[in-house]
Amino acid sequence: MLYYVKNKKFAILMGLCILTMGISGYKLINTQIEYVKGDELYKELIDKYYVLAPTQDSVFVQNLDWENINKDYPEIIAWLVQEDNNINLPIVQGNDNDYYLYKVVSGEYTDYGTPFVDYRIENPFKTNVTIVFGHHMENGKQFAPLANYVYDEDFYEKHKRMKLYTPKQVYDISIIGYGIVDGNDEFIYSPNINNSEHYTMYLTGKVKEYAKKDDNLVLLSTCVNHWSDNRIVVLGKLIPIS
Repeated sequence: MLYYVKNKKFAILMGLCILTMGISGYKLINTQIEYVKGDELYKELIDKYYVLAPTQDSVFVQNLDWENINKDYPEIIAWLVQEDNNINLPIVQGNDNDYYLYKVVSGEYTDYGTPFVDYRIENPFKTNVTIVFGHHMENGKQFAPLANYVYDEDFYEKHKRMKLYTPKQVYDISIIGYGIVDGNDEFIYSPNINNSEHYTMYLTGKVKEYAKKDDNLVLLSTCVNHWSDNRIVVLGKLIPIS
């Protein structure tokens, strides 16, 4: 009888182990499928809309096909690029801060979601601070590359610029700050900042320079990890390109 009980317990434990391994394996496979799906969806967008366009001097430069973007996906309001840091992403703005957490502009579900401007910002990229949220994916995609600014002390010196495309203006983004902040900080994530200088002073210790009062800034924000309320942020000054 004792032998039977021991074997029964062993069988139950083995069954639980196999079940746990099966669930873990399923989650891992499902995650990889989501990554492949997200990669494909974004590659389609980039291939279709991020094009070579001629300038007045007949020099071809990368630009966005805004005519077709506005026709196909009017919710795309900007496009963020930092090619040497694996960032080439459309930016949207929805009616809330939930819809695009796990959807691309086509409406398909994906863990990647789509980087989005805080829905409370009334005049994106033309106001003191525009807040943009994006996922920190474990495969290094979406806003995950922003972590390089925080965890690689030499990274900033070689990556001081990004580029932001909007339908009517192209901007250089001059990176002026980065760090880890409390994701519940109501001032950092306020949609109503009216003094960029005060904003950067509040971030003393995380900025390389203070902004002027009327500078237009963009705050890129992503998670540190799944279980922390802290956020990695990168702060940039928008400089219009003629």
